[in-house]
Amino acid sequence: MPQVVPQRNAAEDIENPLHLSTNENPNNILVSPPLTGSSNYGSWSISMQVTLEVKNKWSLVDGSIEKPDRSQGHYASWRRCNLMIKSWILKAVHPSIAQSIIYMDDAEEVCNDLKRRFSQRDPHRISTLQCEIYGLRQGNLSINDYYTKCRSLWEEMNEMRPLPICKCNPHCSCSGALINEVRKDREIDQITRFLHKR
Repeated sequence: MPQVVPQRNAAEDIENPLHLSTNENPNNILVSPPLTGSSNYGSWSISMQVTLEVKNKWSLVDGSIEKPDRSQGHYASWRRCNLMIKSWILKAVHPSIAQSIIYMDDAEEVCNDLKRRFSQRDPHRISTLQCEIYGLRQGNLSINDYYTKCRSLWEEMNEMRPLPICKCNPHCSCSGALINEVRKDREIDQITRFLHKR
């Protein structure tokens, strides 16, 4: 009598972060341009997180899914997914950075190392950004191109200098309103600079 193989539910596979579809490839380049250092770490890390979330793999990187013990039944699935993520990261960084992380075993460890090294508030980069922001003129750029350039510089600066977060426990009742006020002031400053330099 032939053995009956239970039907697999495709929806369940998609929701399982340890599932790899047949079209996943370790040579895929998921994020471009590659990470070159602190100058593009902010945009690179956001792109990498979005891509891994879309693929339902971010939970292996952010620590939501812990590395199982080798004796556990799902260790092999976890290991394959971990290596796939690591290979995607290696393809998405400059070769010199890839050489510095290739011997790390876990994708979570790789991401934490990159964050530790490149998410620092680099004073030199902040200074360069400030010069670019204050020196930018519309010139021959279309209004859309000029705004896009301004916006990308502002977003990078916001990434380098995030708004302060209340560390009180419990949070102060005024912290949310205060952050909104600071954010609004920052946006007004940006609009004023945009209009002034046209």
